Amino acid sequence: IFSGCTHEAENLFDSSSAARADASVKSDLSILTGAENGWLMEYFPEVNQSYGGYNVIIKFGTDGKVTVSNELYNPTDSATSLYSVKQSAGIVLSFDTYNEIFHLFSDPSDPTGLGGTGYGLEGDYDFLILDATPQKVILQGKKSHGIVVLTPMSSKWDEYLSTIQEVSSAMIFSKYKLVINSEEIPVSISHRTLTFTYTDDGSSVSKTASFIVT
Repeated sequence: IFSGCTHEAENLFDSSSAARADASVKSDLSILTGAENGWLMEYFPEVNQSYGGYNVIIKFGTDGKVTVSNELYNPTDSATSLYSVKQSAGIVLSFDTYNEIFHLFSDPSDPTGLGGTGYGLEGDYDFLILDATPQKVILQGKKSHGIVVLTPMSSKWDEYLSTIQEVSSAMIFSKYKLVINSEEIPVSISHRTLTFTYTDDGSSVSKTASFIVT
């Protein structure tokens, strides 16, 4: 019986893994910085959407700086900090330095009072870039594993956030009702989570659904 072997393996790619990773970083960075008016992030910071969703507007500069506004601040407020896109078990977008407006969602001191001291809103500041095109960027929080979608911002930041705040402030009720084929289901609201209570086979059932104001 004869056998043979070779230490040479066929290269299935035209370039090394390091070169491919570098090309992916450059491509994703080009897409992120290419949105002239920034990106709209409809952000549910906790993976199970326990605290509801919030509108965040982000613009990535070619100088490594990122500017952020969100609906929980004055519509004209913004904060600028540093960001990076790098290879780390995938292409990762990191908000590297403290940004008061963005890190609000991951601050364990919980300045919003919606989560809890030591936990906050359980958001992320490091995100895996799962897919990136000029029309949509899909991220996944490295800690929470929640999915986040960015779409190009098409209107003026302060006008959009002002409208969001107006709609949100009009939702002053603590109770609602869902009507289906004349059946009424009571709905309670806590922050941006709705709780639907109904009867199924004689048993009381409660289901929750979080929302974002658009």
